[in-house]
Amino acid sequence: MILHGWASATAALSPPITPPRRRIDRPPHCLLPKSKLRSWLWPHRRRKWSILAGNSSGSEFWQWRPGSSQAAGGSSARLLRLIARSVAVVIVTILSGVVALRIRGLAQDYIETKLLPPIAMLLGERLSRQVELGKVAGLSPLGISLRDCSIGPHDQDFSCAQLPVLTIRINPVRSFQRRQLAADLILSHPHLLVAQRQDWTWLGLPAVPPENIKRLLHDGGNDETVDSRTRIRRLARESSALKQADERITAARRSANLGYKPAAFGNDNLEAANIAVGEDGTAAMRGPLHGAKSWVKEHLPRQTSSASDKAYFQKKNLRASAAKARTFFQKTGGAPIGSHRIPPSMSQSYKTTEFERVRNSIAVDLTRQSSTAAAVDNLQQDGKSSKSPVTIESVYIRDGTFLLLAFGDNEPRVLDQFNGRVDFASDYQVIDAQVSGVPKVWRRPASEHDAGLLNVVVHSDIKQQQWDVKIKARNLFVPLVERLLELPIDLYSGTAHGEVHVRMNNEDNFPQLGGKVDIKNVSFKIVEAPAAFKEVNGTIFLQGQRAFLHNTSGLYGKIPVNVSGDMDVNPENGEFRLSCQVPGVEVNSLMTTLKVRPPPFPVAGAVKAVVYCRGPLDAPIFEGSAETLKNRTDLTFNASPSKAIDSIRNNLHKGAAAAYDNVAFTMASGSFTFDTDGATANIYGIRATPVGGGEIRGAGDMWICPEGEIDPTAIRIDCSGYVMINDIIGSYTTNEMKLPLFGAMHGEAKVRGSLQMPVFDIKWVMPDAKGSFTGSRGDISISDEAIVLNSSSFTFDVNSKMSTVPVAVRKNKSIPTLEGLELDARFRGFDILDFLPSAPSISPDSTQMKATCKLKFQGRFVSDKDTKMSGLVGDVSLSGLKLNQLLVASHSSGLLDVSGSGFKLITSGRGKEHLTVQLSKNGHEPSSFSLQRGKLQVDASHSPHSLAKLEIRNLPLDELELSSLRGMMHKVDIQLNLDKRRGHGCLSVGRPRFSGMQGELLDVSARWSGDVVTLEKSLLEQADSTYELRGEYVLPGPRERAVVSGNKRHLSDGMWQKLMAGHLENAISSLGRWRLRLEVPRAELSDMLPVARLLSRSSDPAIVTRSKELFLQEVEKAAFLAHNLKQQMEFLKKESATSPQDRSSADSLPLPGLAELKGRWHGTFEASGGGNSDMTASLDLHGENWEWGVYNIQSAVATGSYCYTDGLRLEKVFLQKDTATLHADGMLGPNSNLHFALLNFPVELVPPLTQAIQSSSVEPLQSSAPHAPLNGVLHMEGDLRGDCNKPECDVHVRLLDGAIGGINLSKADLAASVTSGNQFVFNARLEPVVHAGHVYVRGSIPLGSKALDPQSKSRNAAVKKWMGASINNRGHGNSEGQTDYSASSEWDFIDAGALYVDVVVKDSGMMLLTTITPSMKWLQGNADVRLQVRGASEQPKFDGMAVFHKATVSSPILPKPAHNIGGTVTVKNNELIVDAIEGKVGKRGRLLIKGKLPLKAAVDSSDCSLEVKADSLEVRAKNMLSGQVDGQLSVMGSLSDPELTGVVKLSRGELYLSQEKNSKAATSTIPRALSDLELVKEESHERKLPVAVRLKGLKLQFGPELRMVYPLILNFAVNGELEFHGFADAERVKPKGVLTFENGDVNLVATQVRLNKDYPNRAKFEPEQGLDPNLDLALVGLHFQLKVQGRAQNWQDSIVLTYARSGEQDTLTRIEAAKLFENQLVDSLLEGNGQFAFKKLAAATVETLMPKIETKGEFGQARWRLVYAPQIPNLLSLDPTTDPFKSLANLSFGTEVEVRLGKHLQASVVRQLKESEMATQWTLIYHLNNKLRLVFSSIPSVDNRLLLEYSAS
Repeated sequence: MILHGWASATAALSPPITPPRRRIDRPPHCLLPKSKLRSWLWPHRRRKWSILAGNSSGSEFWQWRPGSSQAAGGSSARLLRLIARSVAVVIVTILSGVVALRIRGLAQDYIETKLLPPIAMLLGERLSRQVELGKVAGLSPLGISLRDCSIGPHDQDFSCAQLPVLTIRINPVRSFQRRQLAADLILSHPHLLVAQRQDWTWLGLPAVPPENIKRLLHDGGNDETVDSRTRIRRLARESSALKQADERITAARRSANLGYKPAAFGNDNLEAANIAVGEDGTAAMRGPLHGAKSWVKEHLPRQTSSASDKAYFQKKNLRASAAKARTFFQKTGGAPIGSHRIPPSMSQSYKTTEFERVRNSIAVDLTRQSSTAAAVDNLQQDGKSSKSPVTIESVYIRDGTFLLLAFGDNEPRVLDQFNGRVDFASDYQVIDAQVSGVPKVWRRPASEHDAGLLNVVVHSDIKQQQWDVKIKARNLFVPLVERLLELPIDLYSGTAHGEVHVRMNNEDNFPQLGGKVDIKNVSFKIVEAPAAFKEVNGTIFLQGQRAFLHNTSGLYGKIPVNVSGDMDVNPENGEFRLSCQVPGVEVNSLMTTLKVRPPPFPVAGAVKAVVYCRGPLDAPIFEGSAETLKNRTDLTFNASPSKAIDSIRNNLHKGAAAAYDNVAFTMASGSFTFDTDGATANIYGIRATPVGGGEIRGAGDMWICPEGEIDPTAIRIDCSGYVMINDIIGSYTTNEMKLPLFGAMHGEAKVRGSLQMPVFDIKWVMPDAKGSFTGSRGDISISDEAIVLNSSSFTFDVNSKMSTVPVAVRKNKSIPTLEGLELDARFRGFDILDFLPSAPSISPDSTQMKATCKLKFQGRFVSDKDTKMSGLVGDVSLSGLKLNQLLVASHSSGLLDVSGSGFKLITSGRGKEHLTVQLSKNGHEPSSFSLQRGKLQVDASHSPHSLAKLEIRNLPLDELELSSLRGMMHKVDIQLNLDKRRGHGCLSVGRPRFSGMQGELLDVSARWSGDVVTLEKSLLEQADSTYELRGEYVLPGPRERAVVSGNKRHLSDGMWQKLMAGHLENAISSLGRWRLRLEVPRAELSDMLPVARLLSRSSDPAIVTRSKELFLQEVEKAAFLAHNLKQQMEFLKKESATSPQDRSSADSLPLPGLAELKGRWHGTFEASGGGNSDMTASLDLHGENWEWGVYNIQSAVATGSYCYTDGLRLEKVFLQKDTATLHADGMLGPNSNLHFALLNFPVELVPPLTQAIQSSSVEPLQSSAPHAPLNGVLHMEGDLRGDCNKPECDVHVRLLDGAIGGINLSKADLAASVTSGNQFVFNARLEPVVHAGHVYVRGSIPLGSKALDPQSKSRNAAVKKWMGASINNRGHGNSEGQTDYSASSEWDFIDAGALYVDVVVKDSGMMLLTTITPSMKWLQGNADVRLQVRGASEQPKFDGMAVFHKATVSSPILPKPAHNIGGTVTVKNNELIVDAIEGKVGKRGRLLIKGKLPLKAAVDSSDCSLEVKADSLEVRAKNMLSGQVDGQLSVMGSLSDPELTGVVKLSRGELYLSQEKNSKAATSTIPRALSDLELVKEESHERKLPVAVRLKGLKLQFGPELRMVYPLILNFAVNGELEFHGFADAERVKPKGVLTFENGDVNLVATQVRLNKDYPNRAKFEPEQGLDPNLDLALVGLHFQLKVQGRAQNWQDSIVLTYARSGEQDTLTRIEAAKLFENQLVDSLLEGNGQFAFKKLAAATVETLMPKIETKGEFGQARWRLVYAPQIPNLLSLDPTTDPFKSLANLSFGTEVEVRLGKHLQASVVRQLKESEMATQWTLIYHLNNKLRLVFSSIPSVDNRLLLEYSAS
């Protein structure tokens, strides 16, 4: 009973518990175990009972039921005892409960009235807040529960809390252990509101250390170490920060006055309700709370507050906080602590005073915060000193709501389902906290899903100054953290997921971070940034005090951005290290994002960029570069349409990537550095390349900030470069407009001023401009007030100023609006035709229209509201207006009106001078031009009714100077009615002149009526000639007119193309029907020459282009190559001077010039055609007494007609010169049948005519064979038949009394024919008068590959008959026993279409063959030569034989003719076989040739060779060799590709070096010179190159007795051997060997030097150097010695000159050597008295010419050399009384003896003539060693010397 009563009392004192949701196993007030209770109630345990506790209508009851076992039947006595005991238990229980309730009520009243109010007051005083503890909800010995508790807001901290249930639990075990009452706090469903203070702290945390206060109060604006811009920007940033603080305070006051907006609560998230933190600090996202496992779990059953309860407590907290905030703002007045942005123009004193006030207010606030933190520390110290009897170990939070209210917000941030646990240890020095919750979305509509999950674990050791925080978030709504810290960032959307670990020790000034955070679709904006970041995704790694960004990308406005790198998070000394890549963005989107003011003209393109961010966190520095993209046209073309995009699209084929207005660029790039501290941007590496060419470079700096918009020094950019101005101007003009050749424009640009009003200063020059713009230069200044343009050149000076509308009035601030124009221009011969479209011109003279005037204009720009187009109206003044020399206006002034509808100029001057120009653009108004000055009058008008009129009177063409047109235009009347298609006109010009053609009068009258244009009269009168032209032209029909009117440009182009192609007939016929008649009653040939010259030349661009193409084609045919063109030209120049050719007699009869043509003629010419009809013409011309230099024609007649289908029919063509006549008649055309005859024609005129034909033809004949002089009378007769594709011709030619090369002919006949099968058949016979002999040649040569048809075969049979008869009938008979090839009937080879040629030469016929070979001439002898050529032209077959007997041949290189030449030469099957050809040359010379050699390269020709042997052959080749030649040569390979080997020996003579060529060097044509040039191997398949002779081991031996001589200067004895390989060409030969120069001297007039005998003088040839050997020579003179070591080609650069005197080895410089030679030249040319020393000069020359005898030898170790030279004293005496022949008696020999004994001793004696006496010089030299020698020299009557010489070498 006692135990049961204690239990009942305990239950009465326990707090009331909400009825449980489910039944439990025992009553809540029973503290006994279940087993003991049962044993006390039922000691016998005969039945099993279940004691249940339930709730029925709010009362408790006992319920029993039988157990599982069936009880035995009992008696009623037992039942009564059981009932009695039960009633006793119930009574006792009721009494105990009544007692316990009484005791509990008394205790609860005591606590609520006596204890809680003082405790609440004490806590309120401690916290400076209103604390309400509420009522006691439960009481027990181990704990107490309070309800409806609250903590009110602070006066400056508006945080507050509502605690529905606060439970304090006593832990007896821990209390006993610690000797102190240990308690735990359990907060059930708390509602906490934490408000941010004005100083960005939360409940005073984080506290600002004193050193940070100093940092925050640091005034960067007064730092003297920075520049003014940085100071201004720092002050501006501080001002901006203060302004933002003002706005924040204003927003906070407004929110407090209006009341805070409560957050909406949705349905509870059951999953998030089970979030808890485990004992190990890890988050358990599911399951019950693991803390307070026993008592809290049993006594605090889980309950959740409803949404209405949460809303109630939230509103209560918000109202309390708002009320306290209103009170705070009422007390403080709500005055902002900052000030607005201070403009830079304000004085520094004002800024200093204002910021001092601001700084003081910030200092007070921070000091207050510091004092609060100090008070908290003191409170903690007091707690430590006086130990409290109660300690709180843990605080449990269950299902709470946490609100964060930032300063200035009107809606709190909500952390719902806030659960956690906070543990205290070591007297509150160690704190462990584990909290979690579900954030709600903020400033967004409430949604079913929450704003993520948040879990925080904190461990703090205050004593050790260590703390550790772990924050784990899942899908956290990023905007929840906006403005929680002092970061100027506005967050809009996005989520974050990850874990962050924060640690900090006592030694750390800033915490250490770690973890990883993934962000997704985050959008935010930095305050005052031009755009916001959107859709940012990436990963942030935290390590230490650095944050690493990985795969971070997003959009900055419209700019895609990829960021990587890291940054520090410590604001003290942290820095950025970020790299940002922009893969591509359209430039207009870039400017929109950066809020850049658009340029005046559209821009297009795509750019990519790389930006690096570095520097401190508070003032980072951005560096990067940007360039255009060519492959991102999708970005460019997706922008809004503009002219810039069209320009890129039109220039894509040129590589366009960007454009500014109409100017396209292939590339644009630049680099920049932006310092945010001073807002200064350094721009460098600016580079842009326009499409047309050029380059622009620039650099500079900009101050990009609001202050820079008005600072005049904000921009400083310099640019320079050049652009192709023609392409830029062409992008703004049409293709029809002709532009002068401007070339490249070089310029420099400077940009200065503010960002809002920059000033551009541009200076430019065009050095390559042509025409009137030569020397153009100028400058442009663009400012906000005006645009000033100044330009000048040799022909103009232009000064203009365009004023603009002020910025305040403009609608578009970025584009200047023009208001007025002032223009002052002066023109001096400015050619206005440079801007007109080019038209074909037949005049070779250039047409110019040079304008000269002074122009002044002052007007304004106006806009038409109807047409919405701008115009220009103002006053204009013209002074001295001239067109060429024609004065148009002396001084006129008037009005100029230029608008979108037209142009109007009205001026007037003194007298009747006026000028009016009116042009209408739309055609609805008439256009007119009127000029009157004196007698000159010009009126032109055009009305909308298609009426046109032109009237000109008294126009002096001499002053107008149109090309070469001169004269006086008296009258011009033209009237046209285009609607009625009628008109008439007339022209009258007096004394007209044009390009040399001069007349007396020109009258033209014409009429137009319907489709017919009639030339009524066209009369041109000259001094001796009169021409009358009449004609008619019928315009095309309606269909043709429509085509012509719609395609005028194409028609004109097509016509000129036909004319340029030579199809004059087609060009005329394509226009319409026409007819012309030209009558010439009398005319002089000399009057027609200017017309012929005019028609033969043209300056039309198409003609020039065609001529250029023809020239390039001919150059290509001539085998010119670009890479060796210089070598080829040098070779041609060399060949023209070194390869003289014999000229024919044509040189003596050159063709006269065209100006020497004289004579008279008359006749008529009629022509008609056009339309669909064929062109026809008739001709009847007669001339007499024509003279052309020395040639004359007495009579000339040409009569005939022409038809397009039949061709040209010549009725009569007759030319007569003395007895020579030319007759021709017949038809030339598709079916030609023309007979011609040339009778009694002097053959001497054939070469000049041939030369004239070659020079005038497009493809001149290329013949390299020399021409022999011709004499005689020529008779030629023939017929021309067939068409142009298959012409046929028969010609018979006879030469009477003829001679070839001085050899008279007794007979010379030629019969030739061109058959229809393209076969050239010929038969020729030549017989000399002297000696018996002849030359017969006949054959057939195919001219093409066309097959023969039957008609051709029948025609060839007639040709055979005709040719054979012509030869036999006109022949003189044959000698007896000779075969007459001319009379042979074997002409069947004509039908084969192959190559057949027979040649027969007999005896004296060789004289005719050698006339064309200048290197050989046949004198006499017997010869029989027969040659046959058969087969195809590509592979001919040669057969024949030549027999020579006792022949005599002369040659220019042989002093005597070669005689007794005999032998046999056979050609068999293309193989040359020489049995033996042997002859004699001179007395001892012999020449032998034998062997065989194929004509072309054969498959197996190794055993074929041609041997040539020469013995004692005397050769006298002029300027080459004079001596004896011996040798044996072998020619192998083939004649087309010979290979030469063997040995050639040159001896007993002189080998001459190259000398000056004759001034009369023969010239050769380009084709012939190129045929000798073997540098061009690539064109060998197109042109037959000459035979290339290969050299294979050919040895050339020099000596003995061979000297190399340059007359009068050089004479060396040469010896040695050279071996040649390669080709017989100076450029490709490869010699190898050494030539030794034994002795010799060089005579330089003033200086004579000789070869040093002790030196190995030689020339070494190397194969790779060609004919440029390495020289190693030493020459010794009287006073100095020369040494040449180097290449022979540059021997001048290899000379080393030293003194010859003993002991002096220093090398002389070029200046010293020049002085030395000068002194010697003076001594040689002048006597002592200054007179000319003729004797000295002549003596040196005669000494050189005198013969010398030299001998040398060896005997043992002794060597000797002896030289004798005759010398005659006084031979050159100028004494006239002296007989020079008597001086021969005084003949003496100059002697030079040299003896060397061994290696040490050397002696020499020189006896020679010196002036007029013989002098002897003795020299003895003893060599002590290699460097030291003793020299003794003795010159009688001069000097004796003994020297010791030392040489370092």
